[in-house]
Amino acid sequence: SDPFDENGNITIIGGSTTAIGELEELAFTVYPNPTSDYVNLSFDTEHSISTISIYDNSGRMVREIAPSSYSQSTIRIDVFDLPTGVYHLAVLDDSKSVHTARFVVTR
Repeated sequence: SDPFDENGNITIIGGSTTAIGELEELAFTVYPNPTSDYVNLSFDTEHSISTISIYDNSGRMVREIAPSSYSQSTIRIDVFDLPTGVYHLAVLDDSKSVHTARFVVTR
C-alpha cells in the first residue's frame, strides 16, 4: 500500500525495543512533502527528542538539529538551502532509539 496520503504527507511509525517485552513507538508525520522551504515533524504524542539528523541520498549528513524544547509536538526545520533531491531524517529519542523518514526537496 502507498504510505503517502492524498496531500503527499507520510506517517511513519517506528518501534524499538527498550526492554524485554516493552516496545516504544514513535509516530510522526513529515509535511509538506515534497517541500521547497521547510518540513514539519508532527509527533502524535510528546516525546523527548535528542537530535534530528538529515542525510542526503548518498548518506552524507547535511544537517543536525538539537531541538530547543525536548518535548515539542511539532518541530519545523528549514530546508530552503538544500539542493533538490531526496533526504532522510533520523530522529534520535532520549532512549537512543532511531526513527527514520524520507522527504523530497523540489525547486
